[in-house]
Amino acid sequence: MQPPLTRSRALPFVLAFLLVALALFLSLCLAPARLEMSSTQRPDQRQLEAARAYLISRFDPEVGLLSESEDNGSNIVGYYPELKGTCFCWNTYWVYGDNLFVYHALRDHNETIAAAIKESYDRYFSMCGFPECFEALFGEDIPGRIRDSVFLFLDGAHGKYVFANKHNASTFLGGGDVSKYADACVYKALDCL
Repeated sequence: MQPPLTRSRALPFVLAFLLVALALFLSLCLAPARLEMSSTQRPDQRQLEAARAYLISRFDPEVGLLSESEDNGSNIVGYYPELKGTCFCWNTYWVYGDNLFVYHALRDHNETIAAAIKESYDRYFSMCGFPECFEALFGEDIPGRIRDSVFLFLDGAHGKYVFANKHNASTFLGGGDVSKYADACVYKALDCL
């Protein structure tokens, strides 16, 4: 059994994972806008505005959150079969992680929508607490071992379904070995900073 990495030995790994995290974040933010660029080119203002416009187009003021996507499929009915035929990506809203990420992406660019997302986020946060994983991206501590995720059904009013992806299952992600999951490695690396 290897000893856990100390902060000083972890620095090269942390820097590598920060670069991976940045690449993942940019790919998530920019992919919906279908941006094309070379690996050495930074997005220009027009491309960033297109990415923000896509995010804003997913915002539902009635829910105060962005829906998962415009897709007619569903990523949740395997966990909640009773929602089959009523719950689709376009009427599914994820407090963690989608709207947590979007709040941070928009807070300096569209204060009105960011404030609405934050208000909804805070209301749902009071129901289920920290996601216990994603908050590492924003400088918050996460548990020493990341647990498997549980999809919490928080609200289903008016045919709009709100969920949270919370990492608090009774089992550990990867049996406790997060090295098999790139995103979890990034979360743990950031947690070591």
